[in-house]
This record gives sequence, structure tokens and C-alpha cells, in this order.
Amino acid sequence: MFYQLLVSHFTFDYGYALTPSMLRAKSKGWPLYPILLHASLHSIGVLIVLLLNGYTMNDQKCFNLFSFQFISHFLIDWAKGMIETRWSSLKNPSNPWHWHLFQIDQFLHVTVMYVISII
Repeated sequence: MFYQLLVSHFTFDYGYALTPSMLRAKSKGWPLYPILLHASLHSIGVLIVLLLNGYTMNDQKCFNLFSFQFISHFLIDWAKGMIETRWSSLKNPSNPWHWHLFQIDQFLHVTVMYVISII
């Protein structure tokens, strides 16, 4: 299930589901609506993986994991955007700290997926 969650994550973070307005909002930490929509798509991806692995829509655990994904993905992306807004030099890919922040962001997302897969 962990690998399915990774595929879902990369599909929604790097595929066609990521719109220009979501990218702009994620880079600033606002407006919130596109970031919320982006987190919703990730949550739907998690829901699909959970359903493929035997969970049902009526399962409280399924709802909790769906909600955990939504809240954590939103907060991680919002916080990264706010950090990049506060320190705009972090938006420049030639700045090594840009890549450190990117790695922290991805580490947190992958950790959430790992937690979901072991619960």
C-alpha cells in the first residue's frame, strides 16, 4: 500500500492535476482555496488507495486516514509557501537552501504516507 500511496502522491504533485493557480498559491502560502483544492485531490488519491486495499467508505478508520492526509498535506504545503514568502531567496533553485526546503517538504509528505500505510 505504501508504494500505491507514493504513486498517488507523485501523480497529484507532479501530474496534470496540479494547476497553475495551485502552483502559485503553494509558492506563496495563499490564497488558501487552491491549496485546499490541491490537498483535497491528494486526499481523494489516498481514499482510492484505501478502497483498493479493502477499506470501505463506512469505515471510521478510512475517514480518519483521509482527513489526516487532507490536513497534513494542506499544512505542509501552506507552511512551505509561507516560508518561501518570508525568505523569497528560497524560491531560487540556485540557492542550495531551496533544495533543502524541497527535501523537507517531500520527506514530510512521504512520512505521512508511511504512517497511513502502517496504521
